[in-house]
Amino acid sequence: MDIDLRPVGPRDYGFLYRLLEEKTPEQNISHRAMPTWEEHVAFNDAKPYAEDYVILLSDVPAGRVYITKGLNEVGIHIARPFRRRGIARAVLKRLQAGGETLHANIAPGNVHSQDLFTSMGFTLVQHTYRWEALTAPPEGGRVRLSPWRVPHADCRPSNRG
Repeated sequence: MDIDLRPVGPRDYGFLYRLLEEKTPEQNISHRAMPTWEEHVAFNDAKPYAEDYVILLSDVPAGRVYITKGLNEVGIHIARPFRRRGIARAVLKRLQAGGETLHANIAPGNVHSQDLFTSMGFTLVQHTYRWEALTAPPEGGRVRLSPWRVPHADCRPSNRG
């Protein structure tokens, strides 16, 4: 399998936007609504990740992988036509070979990603809950909060720190 990683650049923004459109609520941990094209471009132009690559399979864009700044959280998303071919596993192995401890934010409903990371030696270390106000508070009143969803499971390799 001929897999390469290319640093994300403006020529990739269209592909990355289509990749975002594929995400289901179970897969998405960063936002509930699809960003506008302008928001998407601004986000990518800001270079929000320590490492950010388009995954190429025989020079064809097949997905994205990134590592966050500071926390070393890895995110991998493979485009639908390329899934279940071992691409994410191969890319994750390449990243693990770098020797740094990696973490992953995985939405609880994203069973395929949970299975992949678990099979690669990651273990669940926490569930994180996000809260959302059900209604706007009356002037001077309190906000009633209710659990909205568990946006991710933080995982880390079991054989490292």
